[in-house]
Amino acid sequence: MTIKHMILAAALMAAIPVPAAAQVEMGSIPMWNTIGMLNQMTLDDSLGTYDSEDEDEDGEAERTPSRRASRAAVSTQIRLGAPRMPAKMAQNYAAADRDQAQRVFGNMLTGYGQVARQLGVPDNDVAGAVAAFIAGSWMAYHDRDVADADFPVLVAQMREVLQATPDFVDAPLAEKQDLHEQLAILGTTMALTRAQLQQQPNPALSAHMKAAARSYLTGFLKADPDRMVIDGKGLSFTS
Repeated sequence: MTIKHMILAAALMAAIPVPAAAQVEMGSIPMWNTIGMLNQMTLDDSLGTYDSEDEDEDGEAERTPSRRASRAAVSTQIRLGAPRMPAKMAQNYAAADRDQAQRVFGNMLTGYGQVARQLGVPDNDVAGAVAAFIAGSWMAYHDRDVADADFPVLVAQMREVLQATPDFVDAPLAEKQDLHEQLAILGTTMALTRAQLQQQPNPALSAHMKAAARSYLTGFLKADPDRMVIDGKGLSFTS
């Protein structure tokens, strides 16, 4: 997601400023682990670590038809009810800031939806929110953009991960909605904070943002953010 898309998202959010307390405590926003969804084994499988018997005669790994079929049968699009996470996440802040924080988080969620549609992500697709969270945190940590053309690849990759994760497949709809909202909000917050810092540098906030991004990526993916690469092949890890 390039800066132009994040600036557009900011405009769509009715120009409600993020409370100072929300900025200062950005890294302490708790990750509600509603379904404990990504583990390294599942991620490695999606990224192409397949069993030797799945290799074709040219030595190239392929997914088995049964694996493809089982994954394709699971939709990552969900039917959303009224938003729940903006209010829940706002509880992390001082009482005086909660109403404003809830409005900000609600607008972040709305802005994410607008940008996601422009990038070709289906409405209410949890895979898009997972990709936005990873991309936003990765951009904040590495101070690099994710190309618009690369984002749908990441979404498709995360869709495979979700479809192969029993905890996601079997989770109640409410938990899937909470995950969708939480990750969309956090990813958009990270990307917008980085965009704002490029316009108005603040070394202290920049350092705090990078620390928060590292915490999110490490906690969510259980891997070293310095090894993470997002490009035309999606998410991968350097050796």
